[in-house]
Amino acid sequence: PNVNPPKMADANEFQLSSAPDFLPEEKKGNTPNPIDSSLETPCLVFVKASLFWLVLGSFVAFLNAIQGVNGDFLANSPLTTYGRLQAVVETVMRYGWACNAAFALGLWVMARLSFQSVPGNRLLSLAGQFWNASIALAVVGILIGDASGLPGLQVPPYVIPLLLIALGLIVVWGILTFRFSQEKAIYVSQYYLLAAFFWFPWLLLIAAWMLFWFPVRGTVQTVVATWFAQNFLWLWLGSVALGVSYYLIPKAVKKPIAHYPFAIMAFWAFAIFASWAGFNRIVEGAIPAWISSTSIVAALLLMLPIWVIAINAIGTLRGSWKSIWENTTMRFLMVGILAFAILGAINGFVSLRSINEFLYATYFTRGIEQHLLYGFVSMILFAGIYFMLPYLTGRSWPLPGLAKVHWLFSFIGMKLLLITLYFGGWMQGSQLNALTDGKPTYEVQTVIEHTLPWLGLHAMAWGILLVAHIIFAVHTFQMLIPKADDKKAPVLPQPAT
Repeated sequence: PNVNPPKMADANEFQLSSAPDFLPEEKKGNTPNPIDSSLETPCLVFVKASLFWLVLGSFVAFLNAIQGVNGDFLANSPLTTYGRLQAVVETVMRYGWACNAAFALGLWVMARLSFQSVPGNRLLSLAGQFWNASIALAVVGILIGDASGLPGLQVPPYVIPLLLIALGLIVVWGILTFRFSQEKAIYVSQYYLLAAFFWFPWLLLIAAWMLFWFPVRGTVQTVVATWFAQNFLWLWLGSVALGVSYYLIPKAVKKPIAHYPFAIMAFWAFAIFASWAGFNRIVEGAIPAWISSTSIVAALLLMLPIWVIAINAIGTLRGSWKSIWENTTMRFLMVGILAFAILGAINGFVSLRSINEFLYATYFTRGIEQHLLYGFVSMILFAGIYFMLPYLTGRSWPLPGLAKVHWLFSFIGMKLLLITLYFGGWMQGSQLNALTDGKPTYEVQTVIEHTLPWLGLHAMAWGILLVAHIIFAVHTFQMLIPKADDKKAPVLPQPAT
């Protein structure tokens, strides 16, 4: 494929305004783009479902965080015990919120870069509804005690086939859109998105085969479960987030990606190293030494493509910081990119054996997962939704101030969430490994008591994020409500004042 960035032919048709008021962008002749029209219904199905799961997941996460401080909270019912609520949070936030948003943005960006309308949107919408019905069944199954108990794949075994059917029906549209692309050049966003559309079904199918249908035993089960859980975050959600980022960044400043050939090389390095880096979570576990050693090397090498991606983004946006700061969409995007660069350094640092042994099975490792899922992926998904919906609906965001409040609360909540997990986990690891005359300095109960203040701040962080997500959902649904003047000519963006 051509390593030169393709001409962004749709840049003249749709231009991102630096104005902070999220007005829909100019359309030629007031005629809706056929690509956007073909994806409006299915993408809105995914977006609405993602908002529902986001608010529900945040609410349950807030309750679950309170349980971490007060063990008696909601403990009288087996439906609301700490373990079940934690499994619900993990399932809802990963498969409900993140996957639905990734489906919508991934399909939309792929279609726009391929200059190809997507036919059969009714079947795609039904596939999306089937996916969300399967997630609802999984949540009910978890609450009644049918969770698999596997981190990252807590859904009951009987839900897995339903997810695979729905997933196959969804990703095939993205693959076929690329196959029948009207544009000869291949943009770096399409690399990430096409790979993600193949990786996710493959990951889920292998995990189902080896963990549920023909389950492996012993150490291999731990390896497969960790392989799926980490690659779900890195190869699936991470790839979609990167594909969306590479699409939005040149739109913001109306110029191609800086050092574009390095972006292609970064993709291949990311694909190779990210697939192995996840095993650093179980370096101290009962796994073969060659797996842990390979994972350590991969996690360290993964820093290179991550920083190249950050250099691509920062180099492209250089000189446009003021206009970026005035646009809330780009604020989310920049926070996500910077969080990704920092995550690369932290992930490489924690992979070192001496550090991993120190932080093994502490809140610090959970912080890395939240850093990836919320600090990077969710921030990019927020930016993508803010950017995409005016195209799909032809409507402006009704209350631009709410978008700024959403960004502020999300940023504060995300920072507080990661601070509590990182610093609380570090303190937890230091006290669990502290020795005096060869004996543990702290009893386990003492360590638990010392982590309670951090867990209290952790609950506060989820409370802030819950408010942010409610604001986002209310603002989005208010935008989606049909207005009396929807049939009129689109509103053109006004210059920032």
